[in-house]
Amino acid sequence: MTSFVVAALLSQGYAPAARLGGVRVAMADSAVVRVAMTDTAVAATATAASAVKPAAVKPGPAVYKPTRDLTPPSTSYGNGKRPRAEWDKDANYNRYATMKQAMWSTQLPAKVRLPFMDTDVAIPTFARPKLLDGTHAGDSGFDPLGLARDVPTLQTMLEAELKHGRLAMLAVLGWAMAELLAESGLAPGGRAPSLLNGGLFSVQNFLSTGVIFALVASTESSRDATTGAALREKGPGMYDWQHFLDGPYVPGCYNFDPLGLYGLIGADATGRKGMRELEVQHGRVAMLVISSWAWLEVVTQAPVTRTFGAFFKPFWVVIGEVLGGLFQQ
Repeated sequence: MTSFVVAALLSQGYAPAARLGGVRVAMADSAVVRVAMTDTAVAATATAASAVKPAAVKPGPAVYKPTRDLTPPSTSYGNGKRPRAEWDKDANYNRYATMKQAMWSTQLPAKVRLPFMDTDVAIPTFARPKLLDGTHAGDSGFDPLGLARDVPTLQTMLEAELKHGRLAMLAVLGWAMAELLAESGLAPGGRAPSLLNGGLFSVQNFLSTGVIFALVASTESSRDATTGAALREKGPGMYDWQHFLDGPYVPGCYNFDPLGLYGLIGADATGRKGMRELEVQHGRVAMLVISSWAWLEVVTQAPVTRTFGAFFKPFWVVIGEVLGGLFQQ
């Protein structure tokens, strides 16, 4: 660098100055020294700067990330909008797709012997509906009337069944609690004030039904406002994105899980479908139970909590009553 500077100085007219007594040459030499010192200082500064480590950056707030790496979806976000080819492969969706016979039909015996007759009757088989391939929770291929004729209709049926099942589970609990704890407002004989027990024109039932319908309508409208384009703008809810990654349409998702029970079986597509299976099955049983209770109380004119009292008491009380009866004998 220094030789380059000297050559540059000589080319700019410093050489003739040497014949004038060396004054200008001395000045040129001092300029070269200053340039050399400047280069040394720059190099030292660069070395010191490279030795200084950058300050550690504090991590920002946690950002939600999917549980697994995925390629960008080939369609817009939405419940059940993901192509079947991109569904989660571990959840065993469409597991009945290769079956010609409906799953529930395969559980029936081939023949049944009629009582008091030495005759066997063949049980007919039922073909598997095209859309019921085991993808959705509770799907056993049962649709003898062919109601699920297309995908939108199937999704509507799934929503309706799940909502009725949830209401039935709440109704079973409320029915029993009313007959066990309520001191007034019951139908004659201490029965629940259901429609068949004379509660059809009850003011109390009318007001309660109105409040329930208002709450349901508010919930539905809130859910509709967070789907489609609005959901893409505001971001998915607690489980909306996971359901989209899983693949198939999931009915009844309101992102309500304050206790975090949805991942109790497993925090993956298989575990979530398993929890949905449990909910659907419990809802179906509850619908059968609440319907049977309503008709049973009409026939017996007695509350079910009295007719089947052993099922509405703590088990230790039942055991004590049984043991007490045995010792008294």
